[in-house]
Amino acid sequence: MPHQELTPLGELLEHARSKVLHLSVRQAAKRAGVSPTLWTQVVTGRRAGSPRPVRTTVRTVVAMALAVNVDPGEALGIAGMPSAPEAIEAIVSELHAGIEAESQVASRNLADEIERIGTLHGVTADEKIRMVNTLINIHEQRAAESGTR
Repeated sequence: MPHQELTPLGELLEHARSKVLHLSVRQAAKRAGVSPTLWTQVVTGRRAGSPRPVRTTVRTVVAMALAVNVDPGEALGIAGMPSAPEAIEAIVSELHAGIEAESQVASRNLADEIERIGTLHGVTADEKIRMVNTLINIHEQRAAESGTR
């Protein structure tokens, strides 16, 4: 991210993102389930070209903190937001449930694609095996990038 003025929350998240985990903004945003634009807006506290501060939600701060292995309670405290452990736990559970649902859909899609490959006519068994292995590798790579399996 080009040099921009960061909020205290932004300093915490950006340090973890770039210095500790060595993630790009795009990678961190994907892990958090937000757009790279929103990531930048939250850490700078501003929309590009606007003097008005950006407001964010407790859920977004928790998701961003988890994406870069920062304690959500610390991130919320720095952001001046409520950080009751029960509320954080509920948000974390909600986020994990969403990740699990995405993972199940991806697995179903993978199974459907493998089944479709099995029905291809005029393709040798060896070619089908190579296609399935390639498909599985792509699926695993995407899962690793998004932090799900």
